[in-house]
Parts: sequence; C-alpha cells; structure tokens
Amino acid sequence: MVTVTIENNEFKFHGTFDCGYAGLYRDNQIFFYGEPDYIRGEGLQGKDLSACSDEELAAEIAAFYNAAEAHVQAHIQQFNDAFLYKLFDAFEGCGYPFWEYPEMVNPAFLQAHPDFDLEDSYDGEEFSDPVFIPENAGHMEMVQRKEYPMFNFEYYLSHLTLHNISVENDGWISFEISDAMDYLCHLIGVVKPDFSYHDWNNG
Repeated sequence: MVTVTIENNEFKFHGTFDCGYAGLYRDNQIFFYGEPDYIRGEGLQGKDLSACSDEELAAEIAAFYNAAEAHVQAHIQQFNDAFLYKLFDAFEGCGYPFWEYPEMVNPAFLQAHPDFDLEDSYDGEEFSDPVFIPENAGHMEMVQRKEYPMFNFEYYLSHLTLHNISVENDGWISFEISDAMDYLCHLIGVVKPDFSYHDWNNG
C-alpha cells in the first residue's frame, strides 16, 4: 500500500506497490505522470476532482493506486501467468540462450542430467524430474515450469532490476524492468485491467 503527498507540484509516493512477478516497487520507484492541477482538470477515471485540496487530491491518488494493487493481488495467478507467458514467448521468439548464464540454470536439473545439451532441441515432457511448483502458481506457470525444468525461476525473478511503475488514468499499469541477463533491457510493459498486455517493448 502507498500513501501520497504533494511536494513541489509533484505526487510523491511512500510505501510499496506489489506487482507480483513484475516486482515489488518502493517509494520513489512509484510514479504518477501528471501534475496536480492537470488531474484536477482531467479528473480520475471519470471522477470530478476539480474542488479537491492538495491533501484530498493526494488521498484520491493513493486510493487509486491501492485499488490497482489490490486488483493485481486478487488475481495474482492470472497476472503472473500473463507476465511469464510474455517473457517465455519473447525467449522462444529469439532463441535467447539463457543457459549461457550459470545462475539462470537450475543446478538440480544439471546434476540429474549432466550430459544434457541446452542448445539441442528437446521436448519438456521427456523429463520426469520433480518440478517445484509454488502454492499460488497458475496454470501457465505450471506449464512453463514443467516445460523449462532447467530454468532457475527463483533466481531469475529475485534478480530483476526494478526501475519504475505507474498506474495510468484508465487503470493500465506500466512498469519498467531489466534482468540480470541483460535480455530485458529497460523493458516497458503496459498491462490492462484484464491483464492482457497493451505493450511489451524491450528497449
């Protein structure tokens, strides 16, 4: 959750915004693009804010962000599934060799399959290795963990570099992240309230 103040004609966020596998953002990583007077004139999702004081306007922005975070958390399986689907679709689309980064390879898998060549084509179903499935995993995450038993999901997700996050007036969430492989290089992801992606732009 966040609280918001207005300082030097800007919204300042205090607290955290939990965006599932896309990261936990804190304080100055959280933004709202628009000055207070612009939002007074524009309104927020159809709500008239023209008569709001700075304190009232800041509270409205905080409630707006906290509602967006609550929406993600209420549907966290769907949100994480959509994020992982886009990530692995991008990996597959360019054949990105994540195995060239030792930390990205599941050590238990390599110990069980020392002769496995990651550069060869394979069928994930040929492996009978037990796969760690988190308690809150969605269907797509379970499929991908079984399809990529060699990928170190926990290391990858815990080593994302989080740049910033914002919630737009229409409720779309925009985040910018990089990863430890330098594959995602200031990725901009824009997610609609139904968790489909409006944009996945890996700069």
